[in-house]
Amino acid sequence: MRNPISLAGVALSIVALANIFLFFLIDQIATKPGPYIGILAYMVSPAFLVLGLLIITAAPQANFQHPVDIGDLTQVNCADCHTGGNSP
Repeated sequence: MRNPISLAGVALSIVALANIFLFFLIDQIATKPGPYIGILAYMVSPAFLVLGLLIITAAPQANFQHPVDIGDLTQVNCADCHTGGNSP
């Protein structure tokens, strides 16, 4: 796994997992827990964890080494065009 995008996904997943544990611990220990800790612990951090895991799995399938040459797609050769009429 030498793809830098995959490594960014790994870093995002590790940080999100650490945040889930930290926010869960804060939510359990706090005498008067705030509602935002629960939102961060159970909604936001897991979303970043899933995003990181998706980045890890999707990055190897993306081909960033060979960009597409769009030069052939932007040129129109009218000699190749068919007229579409009633030609004999």
